[in-house]
Formats: sequence, structure tokens, C-alpha cells
Amino acid sequence: ERNNVKQAERVMPTQHKKGKKNVHKKHVSQHANYHQEPSPMKLRARENTPRRPTILVAGCGFGGLEAAVLLKKKLGENARIICLDRKKHHTYYGAIFELLQKGVVPENLHTYYARVFPPRGISFYRREIVGLDTRQRKVITNKEAFPYDYLILNFGSEPCTYNIPGSQNAIPVKSVSCIELLQQRVRERLDHYQRFGRFAQEGDSTIVMVGGGISGIEVMAELHYYLRAECTKYGADPALFKLVLVERAPFVAPLFSPPCRKKVARHLRRLGITIHTSVAVTSVTKTKVHLSDGTAILAGVVLWAAGLKPARVCTKLSLPLDSHGALIIRPDLRVEGQTRVYACGDCTSFQPKPLPKLATVALEQGRLIAKNIVRDIAGKPLKPYTPPVHYLVIIHLAGRQALLVKGNVTWQGNIPYLLKKKLGEAYLHRYDA
Repeated sequence: ERNNVKQAERVMPTQHKKGKKNVHKKHVSQHANYHQEPSPMKLRARENTPRRPTILVAGCGFGGLEAAVLLKKKLGENARIICLDRKKHHTYYGAIFELLQKGVVPENLHTYYARVFPPRGISFYRREIVGLDTRQRKVITNKEAFPYDYLILNFGSEPCTYNIPGSQNAIPVKSVSCIELLQQRVRERLDHYQRFGRFAQEGDSTIVMVGGGISGIEVMAELHYYLRAECTKYGADPALFKLVLVERAPFVAPLFSPPCRKKVARHLRRLGITIHTSVAVTSVTKTKVHLSDGTAILAGVVLWAAGLKPARVCTKLSLPLDSHGALIIRPDLRVEGQTRVYACGDCTSFQPKPLPKLATVALEQGRLIAKNIVRDIAGKPLKPYTPPVHYLVIIHLAGRQALLVKGNVTWQGNIPYLLKKKLGEAYLHRYDA
């Protein structure tokens, strides 16, 4: 019986023999703070708990913005998402021509990151990327380094001038400030004409657009109506201004089907726009545009929409680049040679075949990158990006006219115009909290 009692005492230490009532109280007082420290078992469990991955988005363009929001939606608090961009807002460049319309201000085309990220629990830092350390998994900025587990690069593109002499005298049409500069130049010339009854110098009334792609076409078509409205304000004849478009390919809209090219050219000519094709710009001065056929066009304003190149920051990352300076990405949208670095949009070179520089492409790639990162975290195989045979494109022709293009199918009229406007408005409100 004594042995049974001793064994029971060892099994149930909180029960005491008669005459030792204070033993338990003394035991409790000695270990009163014990509950504040985690047990060894809890410590081991905490060590074995997977750490929240840090997903870093460098460059919040169409694809980066889409990926960040979708990742937060899918992963919630199971991942930390950090976004970096040198600007405080994303601009919807697909509607840059709208700045030439009455009542449209730059804020109408901006998506401010402060309204998108903080309400969703996404961290945002306004930084400029200056380097990348893939071994340490750190993005180096102008202020500090940001560690990451997964990295998404989406730097976009910038105007390409092909090292043409004097190209700095032209105004690129890829930013809000450049469109504002164009408007300023037009008003200056009209002010002078109103005061003196003539332009300051020969050629001031001519505006030349270099490049007959989508941007060149849309801005030139809208510029026709903008000049007509401005001339009316100043009491001047809209016929004072002459619009000229120069394209080195044999036709405008060179990336589209023959039916599309013909319709675009016909519409531009109806607006009174002179078109020069199969001729390249060899140099630009403050007053002239010199062409490869030996002729020169007197011009007061020169606009540039002759092509795009990947953002220069791509060259600072020590990652594989193609001959144009674009990041080489595989079908699963990871950068060549990297397992946790993804890239999308205009700054990339998709293998095996390059893709058009469209917002649609960047958005689709951003969505797939988000899905692939979620799959990678779950240990699932990644999915490849499969481009469609033909992308849907709507070219703004101004005057409530637009041209819908998909492959060889074209549709010009008011309905494509309304559709493009509706799609643009939907995108600008896409990330409203």
C-alpha cells in the first residue's frame, strides 16, 4: 500500500499528504511567471511554422499593379507584399490623347497608389531602383535595400529615338507633361498670331508627327480637333495649321492588317493630315525635319512616336537582356536563369516570340505571375503564358470614331469608340477600394 501511495503522488503531484498543505502554494509561487515563457514544444512548433514570404513588386505599371492586388486577394495575411515605384501614381497611357479633349485633366488618367495599396494592406515605397542582388535576394534602391522571396519586375518602356541627331528637339507623346508641352507650344503660336497677324517664323504653323503607330495615329487625329477648338477661341482660321505624319514603313499602322491600314490612312487624310510613308527621319532641328529622301519639312513643333524601348533600369539589374535591352523571360514569365524573379510588360522579351507592347499583354501577364507565385508557394507546377493568335485593339480616330481590329477583322464607327471609352473608364476604376 505504501508503494501504491508513493506512485500515486508521483503521478498526481498536485495532491498532498496530510500536514503538507503549503507545499503546492510554495511550488506555484516559485513558478508564478512560468506561463509567460513558451514551452520547448511551442518553441519547436514556432520554428517549424513557415515564414510569410515577402513578394516585392518593382515597378507598378499595368502588370505589376494587377499582380500585387491579385496576390493580396489570394494570399491575404499569408504573404507580405511590398510595391516600389519612382512615381506616386500609375498613368493610363492608352488614353493619353484624351488630354487634348475639352475638360480632361491629368488626374483623370492617374491611378494613385496611396488609394490602392494602403486600403488593401499592401506596403508602398516611392523609390528608384538602382540595382539587384539575386544571390542575397535584395532590390537596391536610391535609399535602402529591400529583401524579397519573390520579385516581380514591371518597368515599362520609354521613347526610342534610334540615336537620330537632334531627336531631343522633338516632343515624345508618352507622358502627360509632353502633351502639356504640346498644348503650350500651340497656345504660344496662337498668341503671337493674334497679336501680330502672323506667325513668328515660317513653319510655325506646321506640326510633324514622327511615327505612324497607334500612339502617333491617335494623338494626330485628336490634335486635328484640338487645333480647331483652340483656333476658334483665338478667332483664327483652323486651316492655319498643317499636320504632317511621317512613317518609314510603306504604310501607317504597319503592325496591322492591310484593311486596317487602308481605313486608318483614309480617315487621317479626310482630317486634312498629310502622310509621308517609306521615308525615314535622318535628323531634327528646332525648325526642320530632314528626311531620308533628301527633303526637309519646316516645322514649328515635332512630335515623336517612332517606337519604344525597355526602360533603362533593366540594364542595371545584371539579368539576361536581348539585343534591344529587354529582360528575357521564359513561357512561365520567370526571367531567364532565375527561379523567383518574374517580369512582365514592355520591359520584357517573351521567348520564343516577342509580343506587342499593349496594356492587354501586361495585364494578362500580371495575372498569370500572381497565379504562378501562389502555385509555387503551394509546391505546384507553374503554368505558361499562352498568347492569343490575335489581340483585340481599338484605335481612337477622334470625332467619336474608332477602329476595332482583331486579325483581319475591322470595324470602324461610333460603337468601337464607345467601347474603347467604356473599357478605359472601367480600367481607371478597376482598383477603387
